[in-house]
Amino acid sequence: MEMIFNGKTIGKMILGLRAINYEGDYLDFKSCFIRNFFRVFDVYMTFCLGAFFCMIFNKDFRRIGDLAANTIVIRESKFNIPVPDFKISNMKDENLDTTRLTRHLSEKELYIIRQFLNSLEKFPETKRKVLALKLANTVMAKLNDPETQDNPVEYLRSVYMRHKDE
Repeated sequence: MEMIFNGKTIGKMILGLRAINYEGDYLDFKSCFIRNFFRVFDVYMTFCLGAFFCMIFNKDFRRIGDLAANTIVIRESKFNIPVPDFKISNMKDENLDTTRLTRHLSEKELYIIRQFLNSLEKFPETKRKVLALKLANTVMAKLNDPETQDNPVEYLRSVYMRHKDE
């Protein structure tokens, strides 16, 4: 069953567990075979005491079969990863600089700009101005952009839009 269901048996499915190799990959036939072959020693020949003592003295709670096959049983958890937002809310396309950029920002840097622009209303007015100016100056230096902006928020919007169009 572990081979067919990628490291799960019926009991593991019910408990939300999975056996994987110690490097984090799915089990192969050899690992499944060794793991279950040693179950004879873990469970039947020692009346579960072999597995019990092995698990107690092992930092990862692995039984003899897990040690021999280099596997581990893990608890699976489901992640609800939100889909990233790629738009800026309340974006006005009018009066934005649309000249081509000679240097480009990374996706991580664009994400920071987008997150900042989407959460402007969460900051008090004074804090918003200070943060926008710092971020705009950093972006200007990164892009080697000689343009000066009276409004750093509009500058950040124009940089984001120029990246989006390329």
